[in-house]
Amino acid sequence: MPHVSARVVAFALSISALVLVLLVTGSDTPSATSPGPTAGDAEPTSTLPRWATSPTLSWAPPELDDPETISVSTEPDAIKLDPDRDYRIELPSSPVTRPVAIDGGRNVVLIGGEIAIPWQGEEPYASQRRGLLLRDQTGVVHVEGLLIRGEDVSEGIQIDAEDATVQLQSIRIENLHARDQVDFSDNHPDVVQPYGGVDELRIDRLTGETDYQGLFLAEDLGPIGSVDLRRVNIRSTETARYLLWASGTFPLSVQEVYADPAPGRSWDKTVRGGERWAAAEPGRPADGDFVTSDDAGIGYRGPGYVE
Repeated sequence: MPHVSARVVAFALSISALVLVLLVTGSDTPSATSPGPTAGDAEPTSTLPRWATSPTLSWAPPELDDPETISVSTEPDAIKLDPDRDYRIELPSSPVTRPVAIDGGRNVVLIGGEIAIPWQGEEPYASQRRGLLLRDQTGVVHVEGLLIRGEDVSEGIQIDAEDATVQLQSIRIENLHARDQVDFSDNHPDVVQPYGGVDELRIDRLTGETDYQGLFLAEDLGPIGSVDLRRVNIRSTETARYLLWASGTFPLSVQEVYADPAPGRSWDKTVRGGERWAAAEPGRPADGDFVTSDDAGIGYRGPGYVE
């Protein structure tokens, strides 16, 4: 065996140690020239739910069992339904000019249409200036693609159905206002108010405009089981007060909910319910209203539902 000097052996050992270090640490140390992912690399997965990244709606209508179809006139009386039967409610091809009150029914589906409340005389009841009332249903009520507005509209959607699940989707409510915008002696307008209770309230894609209150979620006259809010924005006029109100112990889920405070009004004076609204944001969505006047009303076509 040829003679090898100690200096050469030491040099060889140091080179071997360096190579070993590089092999051990190289896989965990990023390189400034490291290439991006190749076609074979797995793509990162989104943590957002499907509804948040899709134009489709969160909840499909309930399956109806031998439903009866009710065609509503432009000046309807209260619609009285059998609590043990399913129904489809069809609004006409021109705006309804009186409040729509649906009383009873099991599973009830209303998709598309417009309610436009004209001037109601000198001293009307608040109920004459309402868009939609849902009362005493026992199953799932699905309202979608509805447009509520008008010269004299003062209430959006009121709910008195403590045994029902109510689904409100792709809805736009405009120009809710009191006639007395100083003392609000004639009415306290609300975009959505389950004043008589609801088992589950589900809202996805709703835009509302009000001069007083927006979502008024209180258990004053009836229990609220739970509320799930997704893609909701409430717009204010200059006299608006609390746009988001929650009082009670019901579970409240808030995802992509916006409230635009009235000029000069603080966020603390715009939301009522403390940390329950922690996920809500002031202002409007970056891309504008979740539901425009072209997205709801007569001729409505839905985007489909998340499967």
